[in-house]
Amino acid sequence: MTAAPRRVVVVGAGAVGTSVAAHLAGRGADVTLLDRGHVAGETTGKAAGFVFRQFHDPVDVRAMAYSMECFERLAAEHDAFSVHRTGYLRIGSEAERATFEREVAMYRAIGA
Repeated sequence: MTAAPRRVVVVGAGAVGTSVAAHLAGRGADVTLLDRGHVAGETTGKAAGFVFRQFHDPVDVRAMAYSMECFERLAAEHDAFSVHRTGYLRIGSEAERATFEREVAMYRAIGA
């Protein structure tokens, strides 16, 4: 991986922009974060922040598990960020049972 540039400007202080800025700063970059309004002032600030973890592909399941680890770390490090875990219910027909059972086995094998 290449070293982060010394001075960086990130435009957009939503979820993606602030994440990019934080990661670059964590690698030693001098980051300026710009937005026309305030942090999370547009779509990010209005979103419910629902994180769906049940995917069909192991790569997607691992990516979301990693994302949850990042969200929980952010919540532990910053008072302005919080994570609230809730349950999830997936309903299907009898014809979908075998698919559901395979996916549950995959989630358990991955540790998700």
